[in-house]
Amino acid sequence: KVLRVWCLVKNVFVKKSFKSKRSPTITDMDRAFKFFVKLSQKEKPVEELKTKQLVMFKEDDILWTKMRFPDETLKQVFNKTQLPVLSSKTKFGKLLLRNAHSEKMFRSIHAGIHQTLVNSRVGPFGAYITHAKQSIRGIIAQCVVCRKTALKIQDAKMGPRHGGFGSIPKDGSCFNMD
Repeated sequence: KVLRVWCLVKNVFVKKSFKSKRSPTITDMDRAFKFFVKLSQKEKPVEELKTKQLVMFKEDDILWTKMRFPDETLKQVFNKTQLPVLSSKTKFGKLLLRNAHSEKMFRSIHAGIHQTLVNSRVGPFGAYITHAKQSIRGIIAQCVVCRKTALKIQDAKMGPRHGGFGSIPKDGSCFNMD
């Protein structure tokens, strides 16, 4: 949604009119995605983060990774030849992870940690997000739907009953136990 809104606003500024009836094209969406990747990489530089020997390269002012996979495997698994590297602390990184958690395309229910991580790397807007597992745990802990489905019904532990309960005294008084 954010990318579509960006494309529509940019289209309004370029054409100086609100009467645009065409929806954003794939190239417009890709440009918007790269724009937000550049912004988030400037907001939180990825080079300074500890990323477990992640091989990164720079192209068009964006840091990319192939995650030590050959090109054929990347294309087959992630449907891309390279993934942009983002920090999980940026607003765009959090937005991508939140979208990957509850994305209707892959599952109709909210995904767990592993599936959310896979969803965030797959597709045209997939990205390698550093420290993603910790951030996904936080997203799942804040998700109302996930918390509701993970609830466990608790049994109240009762203390032992000692005489006097369940019997009515002859005089009808309530508090006659000393």
